[in-house]
Amino acid sequence: MIATARTTTTILAGAAFALLALTGCSGGAATPTPVETTPAAVEGQSTTDACTVLQEGIMEVSTAISDGLQGAATDPEASATAISDATAAFAATVEGIDNAEVKDAATTASEGFTSLSEQFTIATTDPENADTDALTAAQDDVKTSVEALSEICS
Repeated sequence: MIATARTTTTILAGAAFALLALTGCSGGAATPTPVETTPAAVEGQSTTDACTVLQEGIMEVSTAISDGLQGAATDPEASATAISDATAAFAATVEGIDNAEVKDAATTASEGFTSLSEQFTIATTDPENADTDALTAAQDDVKTSVEALSEICS
């Protein structure tokens, strides 16, 4: 069980680092300019605008994973819930993206976050049934998809 906890922590730490690559998605602005996401505003949405909208969601997921790593040992259920909630919020943000190229890459990233969240929940709440291979695969999917999204947004 301790080995599973260490493996889970290592894998999630890798995912958190992958997320850091995307936090500069809007071009490195310290405070992103809010982008109106009404249907009229997103029509013909530029890559920059789409990436700016995603930046807050990426930061939320990144923070949830970081906090989840810190709290997993003391309150695994709360950690899993926080990561799951942030993942759902990111998925909702992705739905608001109108730029096809960014939306496709963000959807792939969102699916990776969902898988990672599901595997994290299993690993923290039922460590004896944790599948470290699935957790590693989910982390790899997140890393790959976030790198692809970062490439589009840089």
